[in-house]
Amino acid sequence: MEELNKEELYSSSFRQMNKKDKLIWLMDEYGQTVMRLAFIYVRDKQIAEDITQDVFIKCFEKMDDFKEESSYKTGYLK
Repeated sequence: MEELNKEELYSSSFRQMNKKDKLIWLMDEYGQTVMRLAFIYVRDKQIAEDITQDVFIKCFEKMDDFKEESSYKTGYLK
């Protein structure tokens, strides 16, 4: 999988990736952010890890429905 920066997120190469590769990239790019935010809310590392996993499962399930009107980060932090 090729490395992408945030500016390339909406490039045709990202849009043409399969869902698994997109998910891996999103987890690498935003996983710690999601984990930190979840931890702020629940103050329990295990629960925060579970929430993080749930966020990316939902992201994967809804990836085909994503409209490129906002960033993925905006979408999953809602």
